[in-house]
Amino acid sequence: MGRTALTILAFAIAVMVLNSLLDSSSDGDSIPVSQQPVAYNNRPTFDIDSPRIPVPQTGIVDLSGNTRYLGEFQGRVLLVNLWATWCAPCRAELPSLMRLQETLSDDGFQLVMIATDRRGGAVVRPFLEANGFNSFLTYLDPDGEAYTSLGAQAIPTTILIDRRGREIGRHRGAVRWDNPTTVANIRQILRR
Repeated sequence: MGRTALTILAFAIAVMVLNSLLDSSSDGDSIPVSQQPVAYNNRPTFDIDSPRIPVPQTGIVDLSGNTRYLGEFQGRVLLVNLWATWCAPCRAELPSLMRLQETLSDDGFQLVMIATDRRGGAVVRPFLEANGFNSFLTYLDPDGEAYTSLGAQAIPTTILIDRRGREIGRHRGAVRWDNPTTVANIRQILRR
């Protein structure tokens, strides 16, 4: 094996070990959400007139172990958030996601949280309870199947889906989701 191949192999192994350590060492309670620094990206806006493609119907598992599909929510506008308990930007945006859900819940809007933690409910459930996020509609994706099929490249990734199950747009990175500009943009989508 050449030097370049060995370097690539060593790097790949190092990344796998680091990911494993981060996932296995995190119990979801190391930094309370309220004490985390907030480093939000720009405010996402979604082009409501852009061409839309159907979202793949990959299975996601609820906290009771039942497999569900995003298509079950047809008729509602969905904001699907791919996140993990060990991801600091993910944790930083969770309070604003909860406020957004509370603000828009009566308007045909549904926030769907998909946790990508490899240890699944063993990590996610205690994290949600400890931080008061029990109202989140949370699903698990420990094998990364939904992450891959939805075309995510990082977490957090948040995808806005119309009432017919088609993607309107997506945003990568932490956002203060309850900011007035974003709420107004989503309300405009809800009126269509």
